Amino acid sequence: MAPGAHGDSEILKSETLGMIHDQRTLVLATCGDQMPWAAPVYFVFHLGRFCFFSSPRALHIRNGLNQGVCAGSIFSDSDRWELIRGLQMTGRLEEIRSPAAMAAMAARFVLKFPFSKNFLRGGDVPVPDLARRVRGYGFTPNEAFIVNNRQVFGQRLAVDPVSFNILEPQNG
Repeated sequence: MAPGAHGDSEILKSETLGMIHDQRTLVLATCGDQMPWAAPVYFVFHLGRFCFFSSPRALHIRNGLNQGVCAGSIFSDSDRWELIRGLQMTGRLEEIRSPAAMAAMAARFVLKFPFSKNFLRGGDVPVPDLARRVRGYGFTPNEAFIVNNRQVFGQRLAVDPVSFNILEPQNG
């Protein structure tokens, strides 16, 4: 396991879930041909992963799929170092191929990002053409750390990515 400190799991879980809920952008970091690359993408959390739309030709997609591993980070922007807080993760990238999973992802995406409604429905672009241009992808973390300079400076606290799944709707 990468270096980090373990904290009170319920507090960490609450802070992590709040951050996932409040933030809109995931920075996905990949590497290919000995060249690192970082790309910000709008995300929704669904089925245990950070889901987003992107071009299959985009460098971060090609690198992430080819290498099998990548990193992701979400964070709150601040103009004071004392207020920096974020989530740093490693994991894997996959294309979302299931039509049911894609429909659920798109519905969540439109709720979080209403401006995407026209785009995801095709807007002025014929839907088959849109499907060639963008696809759904999911970043699934296998290791995660929270950074919160308000609580402690220069230390990452390990959080269990499996605990993110409580964001999913519960039956019953």
